[in-house]
Amino acid sequence: MARFVSQIHAQSKLSQGSRVDLNEWFNYLAFDVVTDLSFGEELGALKKGVRDEYIDGFFTGCRVYGVIPMVHEYAVCRWLFAALMKVPAVKRSEEDRWSAATTKRVNKRMDAVTDRNDFMSHVGAHILIFVKI
Repeated sequence: MARFVSQIHAQSKLSQGSRVDLNEWFNYLAFDVVTDLSFGEELGALKKGVRDEYIDGFFTGCRVYGVIPMVHEYAVCRWLFAALMKVPAVKRSEEDRWSAATTKRVNKRMDAVTDRNDFMSHVGAHILIFVKI
């Protein structure tokens, strides 16, 4: 939280009267907290002050998930979506963004030996057989 406050203070000085996008900085804070609790290390968004592929992938996924009910309901949307996902650049982009970043973080956390409790330590404690992603 101290880093968040100091970054907002620094940004307000740098902006010299123009606006600071607090929404973006709260996103950085939220992603740092959630990734720290989930993977044992923060994303570093507050420190860097910029979005990375993990944050972009999350928000891209949020936009796509709104379309899914239409794809299931209307045949023409289902056909268009299926055609769109056959375009190699679109398919690769969708696979690379969120999935690859999350898989990399989960694997790194599962390989780490730590005595610090986080979400993954509780998940691992309650699963008899854990298949590594």
